[in-house]
Amino acid sequence: MNRRSVLASIGAVGTVTIAGCAGQGTYAEPESKAPRIQRVELVTEWKNRGDIADNAIESTTVGSDVAIGISYDYWQEGGTHAITAQAEIVDENRERYKSLQDATERLTDLEAWTNWRWSLPFSTDGASPGEYEAIVQIRDDYADKTSEAVSTTFSIEE
Repeated sequence: MNRRSVLASIGAVGTVTIAGCAGQGTYAEPESKAPRIQRVELVTEWKNRGDIADNAIESTTVGSDVAIGISYDYWQEGGTHAITAQAEIVDENRERYKSLQDATERLTDLEAWTNWRWSLPFSTDGASPGEYEAIVQIRDDYADKTSEAVSTTFSIEE
């Protein structure tokens, strides 16, 4: 049974898409430059780009070290970009279990959509067995744009 719930999904994974032309030499700006989350998974570990697929799990046990893996597309224009990833993990009663957040800066000279992967590690120490949902968003801090929320569900067992 696939219990993963994807609320938003657009684009291709692992590529760079250069902004195209909308006709005879006219530059086509994207309608929205907000980050686009492609995939969110609970993963056992995070070392390589393929881990979001290779290490995806639907359940873990109390006391495990796991991570929320995120694949997202990001519109970049030449310069430095500040990006924040955040996840709210809620239990089956919609009570907050954990809040995760990480931030980074990237320097680029491209003007294109690019695909990035990120993980937010956490421990399930002290968790009660049950069903959980991780709700993830990516924020472009310089452009003040935030992705739509995407979630994944998983269980924590004894």
